[in-house]
Amino acid sequence: MLRKICNTEVDLFPDAQNKTLTVRVPHLTRAAHDEAARHLCDELNATETLFSGADLRSVRCAALPRRNARAAELAE
Repeated sequence: MLRKICNTEVDLFPDAQNKTLTVRVPHLTRAAHDEAARHLCDELNATETLFSGADLRSVRCAALPRRNARAAELAE
């Protein structure tokens, strides 16, 4: 599951002025993967993890919610 999350393309929004990196994770193929991504984001946000190789002090990570329950059922 972690491999699936780490291999997913994400949107990155660096903010050099505030020295932050916002990471937006799209919803994944399974609800369990989305939940794991949310937990990973919570940990990254809580620890203000540094982005390797950049002068960005903290990460703001957000896993996008699913659009609706029916779309979630169809994806699984």
